[in-house]
Amino acid sequence: MRLVKDGTYGSENPTVRGGWDGMVGELVRREADIAIAAMTITAERERVIDFSKPFMSLGISIMIKKPVKQTPGVFSFMDPLSQEIWVSMRA
Repeated sequence: MRLVKDGTYGSENPTVRGGWDGMVGELVRREADIAIAAMTITAERERVIDFSKPFMSLGISIMIKKPVKQTPGVFSFMDPLSQEIWVSMRA
């Protein structure tokens, strides 16, 4: 077991033998039999290597602030359309 020589996960690189650098490149060039990392599965990488199913997810999450709950107003049914639209429909 060892660290990858160039210290990267792997991206397409036409200047490198095999067209890939990093862990992916070592797998493509058969310099490594297996790579273990929290690597993002991309379509480009899937074209050249096989991934196992992720068994643990500790990666990137997207979070937003939870919206404040508000009770709907009496005229909330009118919210989808602007005031101008409602006036023109009335005319």
